[in-house]
Amino acid sequence: MKNTLFLGFALLFAVLGLYSAAWGQDNCFNVTSSEWGNFCEGDKDSISLTVTNTCEKEYALSICIEKTNGEWDCTLVEVFEPGVEKVFGTCGSTGKYKLAQCFRIRGCNALELVP
Repeated sequence: MKNTLFLGFALLFAVLGLYSAAWGQDNCFNVTSSEWGNFCEGDKDSISLTVTNTCEKEYALSICIEKTNGEWDCTLVEVFEPGVEKVFGTCGSTGKYKLAQCFRIRGCNALELVP
């Protein structure tokens, strides 16, 4: 019984540690710039966000940008290399966004992982 309980807690902490290391503790993705009105021609509510991986490891990234109709426009990047900048954007945006970094693409969803 004690061994089962110990293994259960060890597994729980390993899983929690994996998630916190992936998107809580090491915040590797930073929005380094944003610009209104340039992502979709003629749409003053379009937005582009430049995101940089500032860590020394590659991660998966989920980025979601809220649209004016309340929906989220999400993009999933399987491999985001260290030091690289990528631009993401959408038309008709509120300007709100969510980022989630993950060790792997499976289960990487900014809308589910980030409060």
